[in-house]
Amino acid sequence: MSEKVEMKNEEEVAEGHMTLEKWNGWVNPVLAWRETQEDVLTLFNEANADMDAEDLEEEVEQFERDMLTIDSFIKRGNRDNRADMRKSLKKKIQEAGSQYPSWPHKGRGRSSSLSPVEQECQTQLLTVEGLAQEAYYNTYVEHNAQHLLVSRASTAKKTNGTAYPSMEAWRDAKVSSKKQIVTNLITKKLWGSYDEEGQFVELSFESPVVIPFTVKGE
Repeated sequence: MSEKVEMKNEEEVAEGHMTLEKWNGWVNPVLAWRETQEDVLTLFNEANADMDAEDLEEEVEQFERDMLTIDSFIKRGNRDNRADMRKSLKKKIQEAGSQYPSWPHKGRGRSSSLSPVEQECQTQLLTVEGLAQEAYYNTYVEHNAQHLLVSRASTAKKTNGTAYPSMEAWRDAKVSSKKQIVTNLITKKLWGSYDEEGQFVELSFESPVVIPFTVKGE
């Protein structure tokens, strides 16, 4: 029984496989990006300055989970005799990292790749979010307190945090931030129905959302 030999010549690799040389060429920029994690997280926080503190905390935890996922898949792809797995691992790494600032392999945004059913669920939830934010802002208006609804300051943009100029500005900012959260829920299959064996079944607007907790130190 012959042992598998790592195939380095592109012509020797079966269709759908990826040589170690091509893998390293794609992964090396990702490894360089991983070394700037603190800067990436700072930019990520700045880009989501309009999120509520609780939502932002969840997004940061998701960022940490995605970094662990990327590291794990890179290690698997670096092993010998993984030519048959590397294209799949590459796709999973791209899905985990492409939403974050300075990602070296920019492609289509994740929202643009949603199925019609997923887009419908996203649109419906964002409509509800818009109505909820309008009601929230108007409650402040009723009590003459809208000047206390202030955006976060941005070190990257060198802008101060100031009051939102209108209800529409408040609503649109919050809905825009929520869109990323909803896209995460859909693409990572945190929103959806599962069978008794833990296999994803489908997404509908009535499906539950389950967000896993992050074990620190793992």
